Amino acid sequence: MSLVRKLRDWWRDIPEDIPLDYSQITNNLYIGAWPTKHDVDAIKALGVTLVISTILEQVDKELGEPPLKLLKLRMTDAFYWPLYPTGTLERGVETALAAFEKGQTVMTFCKSGRHRSATLTSCILVAQGYPSDQAIQIVKEKRPEADLNPRLRQRIEKFEQHWLKHH
Repeated sequence: MSLVRKLRDWWRDIPEDIPLDYSQITNNLYIGAWPTKHDVDAIKALGVTLVISTILEQVDKELGEPPLKLLKLRMTDAFYWPLYPTGTLERGVETALAAFEKGQTVMTFCKSGRHRSATLTSCILVAQGYPSDQAIQIVKEKRPEADLNPRLRQRIEKFEQHWLKHH
């Protein structure tokens, strides 16, 4: 487990054996909060085969051991301004869509499952044909702790324009 994760959990008094924090968005799409090697069995039990990390920090290697595949998308929030490049979001979306085509299930995660993973998940829904406002609404309904603030909504709308233009 990364030192950053250990410090975060210590600071917030989060026990090591806390259950996986996740929400099901669709039949084959989940959002979670920073899983560890202790969560691998729970992730597999959900049928997840692709795990998409949207954090800068190192994650436990067990999250990418077969049958799981791990995609690391390094995104950050800087000074309350999200730095989620369109190309990075598109890479995550395209990887998720390819997994769906194979009948697989996907979990996105960030530190708390509130910003980065909620943004990426909304973009995945946009790529599946949902208008951005409906995608955001679905994510917020299924993951109440998701905080898709106006800046993140703008980011999702910008992704939607890009996706519709290029796909």
